Amino acid sequence: MELAKEDKEFNLSSDETFVYYKATPKIEGQKIFEGSISSEDNSGHSISGTTMEFVVRNSKIEEFNIHFLYTFDSKPNRQVSITQEKLLQSLKSIMKNCFSEQKVIIDKATVEYLPIIDNENKIYEYRPTLVLSTTANNSNNERFYFSTLYIDIETGEEVKR
Repeated sequence: MELAKEDKEFNLSSDETFVYYKATPKIEGQKIFEGSISSEDNSGHSISGTTMEFVVRNSKIEEFNIHFLYTFDSKPNRQVSITQEKLLQSLKSIMKNCFSEQKVIIDKATVEYLPIIDNENKIYEYRPTLVLSTTANNSNNERFYFSTLYIDIETGEEVKR
């Protein structure tokens, strides 16, 4: 598969609009971006999650949105738009456990098509994945992946496509 890459200033080599996101099913007490994920209804099938939405136009990440999702739209969807600086701070808070006291530098963003493997170790699709590369003070490179997941709102399980 062809890789779409650009190394500077979080540019992505495309003039199309792309949306990259990661949806997370409800896990009691889990925190994403230092905000609790929880459901506001108490139905048996209730799940909620956070969608990270990267909107790329003219080869640059122009928008970063966080959508809070609720089962069956029982409550209005919540959306919070944040700036790139807040995006970086939020990502650093996610990664702080990986680096302890060391400074995190996000110095590269690329889009790669990564294989998704089924239970029989067969590739059934390639998904566009936003890959953030970071460099710690000890010069060890780290990569963090934000890929598209499809979540069934009734079961909370990933939908295989």
